[in-house]
Amino acid sequence: MDLSQWTFYVLSTKVLNEKKPTQKTIGLNSLLKLNPVKCAYCELKEAVK
Repeated sequence: MDLSQWTFYVLSTKVLNEKKPTQKTIGLNSLLKLNPVKCAYCELKEAVK
């Protein structure tokens, strides 16, 4: 598992709860419409802050 090849999408729970309050899961296309922060594994800590 080479995490440098992965792409992560960071989005606050608040946005998810406001935009998709009844959903338990979300697909990539729906997630991308919510404008998440796209980052690499090494950038996750900063993206979450």
